[in-house]
Amino acid sequence: MASTVFHTLAVGSINIHVLTTLAVLGTVLLGCAMEGALLLVLFQSAHFVEDRLTVHARGDLRELWAGSGGFHSFNSQLDLSRSGH
Repeated sequence: MASTVFHTLAVGSINIHVLTTLAVLGTVLLGCAMEGALLLVLFQSAHFVEDRLTVHARGDLRELWAGSGGFHSFNSQLDLSRSGH
């Protein structure tokens, strides 16, 4: 995680990983290392859950497209006329 943060900072963009790392460093500097550790655990847990849900959603989307015949089948059911009739 630290190498990702340093790379992100070197590129010049700030994301949630950078902000979380800065928050943890702040808690350590304030003498609240346990809160910083808890923040890291919560962040990593949320990241894990997000990855798992994303994998499942992609699988469900693939099944949906496979069952519907793909984009061409869906596209042929749309009425794209400009008249509105």
